Amino acid sequence: MDIAAHLSQETGYAGAWDIAVEVTGLRGTVTSAAAGNPMFTSVGVFNKDTYSEAVRVSSIEMEKPGWVTEHLVGSLLRTFRTDELYAGLLSDEDFSLG
Repeated sequence: MDIAAHLSQETGYAGAWDIAVEVTGLRGTVTSAAAGNPMFTSVGVFNKDTYSEAVRVSSIEMEKPGWVTEHLVGSLLRTFRTDELYAGLLSDEDFSLG
């Protein structure tokens, strides 16, 4: 995100960016945050080998990395039931697309 924002700023590009994430080798895994931690009474296990997600980001949305992060990895973190651990990274205060 920082690289795309910097390039946009340096070149004057005001269009959208497609940003994506892909993680492989996930089938049957749990997060290290949850593994062996008694705080987690229920641990999510990923049942696919690959997680892929993409989002088209406007220049306005690029200024809100929490919003973009939520769209890219929020569902993965919810699957692992660790989204609350990273809640601060998945939102931006006072941000609305409306």
